[in-house]
Amino acid sequence: VAVISQNNVAMPLTNKVLSGFSILNNKALSPVIIEQLANAGVCVLQPVQGGGNVVWGITATQSGFVEEQEISIVFIRDRIAKSLRQGFVAFIGLPEDDTITAKLTGQAVAMLNSFISQNMITAFKDLLIIRDPVTPTQWNISVRVAPAYPVNYIYIKVAIGTL
Repeated sequence: VAVISQNNVAMPLTNKVLSGFSILNNKALSPVIIEQLANAGVCVLQPVQGGGNVVWGITATQSGFVEEQEISIVFIRDRIAKSLRQGFVAFIGLPEDDTITAKLTGQAVAMLNSFISQNMITAFKDLLIIRDPVTPTQWNISVRVAPAYPVNYIYIKVAIGTL
C-alpha cells in the first residue's frame, strides 16, 4: 500500500515520494520516455529508497486544461464540492423565510473564506444564490474559485556576454 503522509489536498504530488513499496532501479526511465508518458497523461514514478518519486502528478484528460490534468487541482475541486454539500445539509428540511438568501450567502462566504485560509483556493467570485426557476423547493448555488496552482516549472534564463 502506497502512503503519502499529508492531508492537504492542495499539496501537489509532483516531486513527492510515495512509500511502502519498491521499484527496482533497473525500472528507471529516461527523461525522453518520462516526457512522452507525461504528455500522454501518465503519472510516472521513479525508483527511490523505499518507494517511488512522483515525477509529475498528472492525469489523463480530453481537454488538456491544467485544471483537469493536475491531480492536486482535481482533489481541490472534489474536496470543495463535497464540503459545500455537507455545509448546506443543515438547511435541507427547513421552511423558507425572508432571510433564506442571506443565510445561504453567509454560509457560502464563510466556507469559501475557510477554503482560502486552508490554502486550497486563492480567491472566489461570482457567488450566485438563487431559487431554481423550475423547482421552487431547490436553491442553486454557483461560484467560481481560483485553486492553489502547483509550481511545476521554473524557467531560468541566463545571458552571458560583455555587460
